Amino acid sequence: DRGNTLQRKIILSQAASLLAGRGQLYIGHIDIGLNGNFIFDSVTVADSVGAFVATAGRIEGKVGIAGMLRGRVHISRLLLVRPYVVFEQYQNGSWNIDKLFPPRKPLSLPTPRSALSVTIDSAVVRDGHLALVQPDSLPKLPPKRRDFTQLQMRLGATEIMHPGKAGGSATILHLAMISSNPPLTLRQAIGTVNWWADSLTMDFASFRLPASRATLRGSIVWATTGPPRLNLLLTADTVSLAFVTWGTSRLGKSGAP
Repeated sequence: DRGNTLQRKIILSQAASLLAGRGQLYIGHIDIGLNGNFIFDSVTVADSVGAFVATAGRIEGKVGIAGMLRGRVHISRLLLVRPYVVFEQYQNGSWNIDKLFPPRKPLSLPTPRSALSVTIDSAVVRDGHLALVQPDSLPKLPPKRRDFTQLQMRLGATEIMHPGKAGGSATILHLAMISSNPPLTLRQAIGTVNWWADSLTMDFASFRLPASRATLRGSIVWATTGPPRLNLLLTADTVSLAFVTWGTSRLGKSGAP
């Protein structure tokens, strides 16, 4: 109808202005109610040459309409169904998502801070898929790929951006997924994550695998060329050898340390 057609034009126009020719947004169907409820079906984000970056079968939620007019985007609930995101790093160290946003300023300069506020009360991700593609240490070899599938997540209070702050934070109430490399099944993680343009920190008070229980704290930094740098501390009270045998063939497949 005319209402949805107008909504589509406004959203796509805003997205085109934000991406400024660096990327493209496609939405199959848009439905936005006067009370702030919204539904987007078949959402895809691609770079300027049409290379796929992210997609979602369905995005729905509720947003405060009045606050948006004052630069405050407050989403009371959000649901993402079958999101699929590809993070790809090139030989020069840049990432595919860098193409979507203006070039980063040198690290010696202050990190730009947004005047826009974006917060979420609660969010759910169903059946997500995250792919991480990075070049091999030998340029002639094909890139290395890691897949994180069957991703299920529930978030509490989440701050995407806020005036005066350079990063964001999220309260993770539940996180579960399957990793292809290393081959692990994460049954549940509960904790907090804070992020910036070049790094993130995590603090999971509960980190559970099928036969292992632990806490996990640390950071991941990706500002420089080469693979991301991980600094993680895993403290376990119960460990199955199956959790660590992917790293060495010297350990058996069963037993306990």
